[in-house]
Order: sequence, then C-alpha cells, then structure tokens
Amino acid sequence: MSRKSPSAPEGYEYIYVTHYRHAKSGKVIYARNYGKKVFRLCVPVNRTEK
Repeated sequence: MSRKSPSAPEGYEYIYVTHYRHAKSGKVIYARNYGKKVFRLCVPVNRTEK
C-alpha cells in the first residue's frame, strides 16, 4: 500500500528535513526522536522573475 499525500497548495511546496530549530525555544528537533525519518514542512515559494 502506498501512502499518497495531497499536493502542496498553490504558492507553496514541501521540503523534507531530518531536523530543524524550533522558533520559540531555539532547541533542535530531530525526526528520529519521534519515530520518523524526516519531517515534511510546507513553505511558501517566491517565484518572481528578475
């Protein structure tokens, strides 16, 4: 069985990271501590042409 996730909303894209720094506490959060390989984050995309 494959896990098919919905695509990102218009103007956003998903990035996959193994860890990230929490904005308020400043602590590094690791996906492996939560039984995952990666976290999927939805981030805005700024595609302006120069």
